[in-house]
Amino acid sequence: MLSWTLVVIAAIVIAVGQALLFRSAWRFRKTLADLPPGIPRSDPRGDIAWTLVTALGTVVFLVFVVQSLL
Repeated sequence: MLSWTLVVIAAIVIAVGQALLFRSAWRFRKTLADLPPGIPRSDPRGDIAWTLVTALGTVVFLVFVVQSLL
């Protein structure tokens, strides 16, 4: 019972964190901030892709955790 509670709490925290990361990457994609000279700007598509890749990796990890508890 305690292990399931911890997994659910962790899943909620991870989901909120991933949602905030995705929101930040999405909003940064839209804004063209004027950066000082010499500071490179990352590719917004790459930022969104990395955010999605980490979210998928986290989901896979949580699936393995849930399967180990069954």
